[in-house]
Amino acid sequence: MVTTVEKEWKNIQKKSIEQAKLAKNIQHTLGYPSTTEFIKVIERGDIQDCPVNKAAINVAEDIFGHDVGSFKGKMVRRNTGHVEDANPFVMPPNVTNNYKQITLCADIMFINKITFLMTISRHIRLGTCEVLIS
Repeated sequence: MVTTVEKEWKNIQKKSIEQAKLAKNIQHTLGYPSTTEFIKVIERGDIQDCPVNKAAINVAEDIFGHDVGSFKGKMVRRNTGHVEDANPFVMPPNVTNNYKQITLCADIMFINKITFLMTISRHIRLGTCEVLIS
């Protein structure tokens, strides 16, 4: 289910398309505010003699979708906190002879939309990387 900009343009008048392009241009000039914040700015009259209105902003969002620039820097990763040690599993004897207690830290990392499981042991400093299929 992919909708292209051309498919969206077929249902809208040329004047509305030009207004939508102008609305997107103004939104980028203002520093990528969210659509709701951009509508508030227009309705309050913060921009004098602004050539676009709320309808043009909504048409722009219908045609072009959500503005990616307004998401950047506003969606941040929340720290999950420290994970306490659970029930340890049995290690091979040659490892347990040299290291009495091993803590393994794991995290999921995304590189170019490919998911990896990254692990590192705290004391041994052995790191591993595995691709996650699902």
